[in-house]
Amino acid sequence: MSAGFLNWKQLIRPFAEELNLDIEHEPDLVKVTQYYVNKKGRNRQSINQEILDKFAYTDQKKQSTTYIGSSPNL
Repeated sequence: MSAGFLNWKQLIRPFAEELNLDIEHEPDLVKVTQYYVNKKGRNRQSINQEILDKFAYTDQKKQSTTYIGSSPNL
């Protein structure tokens, strides 16, 4: 059961798909990520941006849930 937090497969999935890899059949996510960086000319910008975007989204969801949970019952 997911608690709504980011997991590594979710984070790496877009990169694997761009490389035509099935993330469900790739046991080493670090290697998938390194392969992606190598294919991008050793440019990590897209990975860095994806990490920032995913963590920001996860944090926004968490804040919304906290706010809803702290609202008084009507």
